[in-house]
Amino acid sequence: MLRSLPRDTAAFTDRSAELESLVRSVRAAQETGEALLVHVIDGMPGVGKTTFAVHAGHVLSERFPDGQLFVNLNGHTTGHSPVQATEALASLLAATGVPTQQIPVGDDVGAITEARAAMWRSRLAGKKALLILDNAASYRQLEPLLPGGSDCLVLVTSRKRLAAHEEVVLPVEALPSDHAVDLFMRLSGRTADSLDRGVVEDLVRLCGYLPLGVSLLAARLRHHPSWSAEDLHGRLVAARDRLGELRAGERAVAATFDLSYRDQ
Repeated sequence: MLRSLPRDTAAFTDRSAELESLVRSVRAAQETGEALLVHVIDGMPGVGKTTFAVHAGHVLSERFPDGQLFVNLNGHTTGHSPVQATEALASLLAATGVPTQQIPVGDDVGAITEARAAMWRSRLAGKKALLILDNAASYRQLEPLLPGGSDCLVLVTSRKRLAAHEEVVLPVEALPSDHAVDLFMRLSGRTADSLDRGVVEDLVRLCGYLPLGVSLLAARLRHHPSWSAEDLHGRLVAARDRLGELRAGERAVAATFDLSYRDQ
C-alpha cells in the first residue's frame, strides 16, 4: 500500500502534550483491542493542524504497517472547491492498488459514492493503516472515506468542530510565547545572539503566536540577509495591512484568514 504522508517539517514546534495524548489514546486502544476512534484535530487557521497531523502520522507510522495515506480535502483552500467524497475515494482506491478500470463509475453520484466506499472498506478490512483526512469541510464530506474496520486510525483536520459521536477531539491552540520565539529563531536562519529577543517577542505577538504567521515572518528574514529583526518589525508595524506583509511564495496568512472569515 502507498505511503503518501508528506515530509515531516522543520516548522513543527513543541506540541508534546497534544502528541502524548494522541499516542496514549492509540496505544491504549491497540493494547486492549478496542476500535480506534476518529481523532479530529481542530483549531483556527494557521495554528498548525496539518503540521501536527503529519508529524503525528510519522511518529505513529510503525504502528500501522499496512500503509499511511494523506488526502487534502480542500475544505478551506483558496481557489479550490472542496473535494467531493466520490473523487477522494477514487484517489484512495488507486493508492491501494485498484486498477482505474475497476473503480466504479456512472452517472448517479450517490450510487457511485456508495459503491466506491464499499470497495474502500473492503480494501482496508483487516489491515492496520493510518489515514489523514486534511482540511475537511464537513462530516458529510469525510464520512464515506472512513474505514469500516477497527484497526485503522483516522486523523482529521478541520477549522470546524465536526459532529460525530465516535470521535476524539484534539484542539490545537496558538503557541505559548516562548515556543513561538524559539520557532522564529530556528526558522530565521540567524543566530540567537544576532537577534534582539524583545523584538522577536513582539513580532510573534503580532502574528498572534500562530505557527503559520511565525514561519512566514521568519522566512522573510531568512530570505533578506541584509534585514535585521528591527527592520522586519518596522515594516510589519508600518504596514497598513499587517497580514499583507506575511507572504512567502504562494502562501499568505491574509488569504487564509480571509477565506475562513467568508466561510462563517
